[in-house]
Amino acid sequence: KNGTHEWTISHYLDANCYTFGIAISGYIYGDYPNSNIAVRPCFYLESSVNLNGGNGTEVDPYRV
Repeated sequence: KNGTHEWTISHYLDANCYTFGIAISGYIYGDYPNSNIAVRPCFYLESSVNLNGGNGTEVDPYRV
């Protein structure tokens, strides 16, 4: 969380344009995205994928 509302890349299964947002408080909500809010990409990994290092920061990203 970087002090602002953010959109995730994940969307509702029944509405391609309706996506999940994360409020400053951490509350997750659904809405139609607009260009005034940052986007935080997210994705899902198979259980067979292993974390091979990194701490998730810009200078030391996760390695899978």
